[in-house]
Amino acid sequence: MTITTLHGRDSASPMQTASLDRLLSERIELLRIALIIGIMIIHIPYDMEHNPYEKGRAAFEWLILYLREGFFRAGVPCLSVISGWLLARQADRGYPALVKKKFRTLMVPYLCFNLLTFCAVLAMQVAGAGTYWEPIDEADTSELLNMLFGLSAPPINIALYFLRDMMACVLLAPILFWGARNAPMAVLVPILLFSLAGPRALMPDGVQEYFLFIIRPDILLFFYIGIVVRIRGLDATAFDRYLGPALAIGILGGAVSALIVELEVSTPVRQALLLSTKAAISLSVWIISSPLVRSGIGKWLARNGHKAFWLFCTHVPFLTLLFMLWGRTGWPYELYYLLVVPVAVTLLLLIHRALRQRTPQLLSAILGSRSLPRQKSAAMAGS
Repeated sequence: MTITTLHGRDSASPMQTASLDRLLSERIELLRIALIIGIMIIHIPYDMEHNPYEKGRAAFEWLILYLREGFFRAGVPCLSVISGWLLARQADRGYPALVKKKFRTLMVPYLCFNLLTFCAVLAMQVAGAGTYWEPIDEADTSELLNMLFGLSAPPINIALYFLRDMMACVLLAPILFWGARNAPMAVLVPILLFSLAGPRALMPDGVQEYFLFIIRPDILLFFYIGIVVRIRGLDATAFDRYLGPALAIGILGGAVSALIVELEVSTPVRQALLLSTKAAISLSVWIISSPLVRSGIGKWLARNGHKAFWLFCTHVPFLTLLFMLWGRTGWPYELYYLLVVPVAVTLLLLIHRALRQRTPQLLSAILGSRSLPRQKSAAMAGS
């Protein structure tokens, strides 16, 4: 009997395995920064005149809707799969040591960047500067706790809920590892049902208003899929030859996802449709990364993958600040929308370089020891 390994070889030499591991690591580094730039596009603020969720939208608002709810929505699912795949490499590590490490690399940055955002917003609001965040002085206790810690809703730096939910997934690691080894489908089914039912499904009445174990359940679903792929030794390159269909699914799947947002259907049905399209687009993105990582732009992105976490933690407040500045210029919104991500990425990378040069220890601490480039890849939340 032959056994297909993770890399699709019945029997691979150590040199072949090392080469394939290196290629997978480069693809992961490429996707880390590419997907986070895609997430930045999702988080570009908009004014009411260009609200993509209003009926009767113009062509440009359709483009915004497609990018926000379509193709780039694969970012979080794909990063979740990668994080689960990488965490599974540490499946034999002791649980206390694993949790301690993940608290440092997930929760320390979560708290640092969210509290910094909170303090900056509060200072601007006290100074009388109009901001696009909810007024902090009008928040009740529950809203204030969510702004600070994201207990039952995304925090004030909304993108950081992903780190919080990743930590929740890590806390479930022993169950997920056991399920992947012994009963992958038996564990997958309840996780899938939880993803369809929503985050409040498992929390008692009276508690769910103040605390949710996980804010976005599909993160747990895709995280577990990544663990299963690694622990079961499934071929991570099995679909690489389907580049043409992957491109078609990525483009058309994004359009389908955007249209699903418009459907007035029950939540479980809508969620099932969205999960299906996200899974298809995520697989397509992984397939597309295979030839892309061999290109010049792909190699450049892979070399800069270690900077992705900094972009992730800082992009929401920075995009909002640039939106506030745009509001004073009178320039067309279309110009702001097309330029803001390249400008934000450039400025944030310059700030990152300056901090690395002047305060490397501080930067390393708030990033969870991520400030230095590493040869071995680590997913944004899996390192």
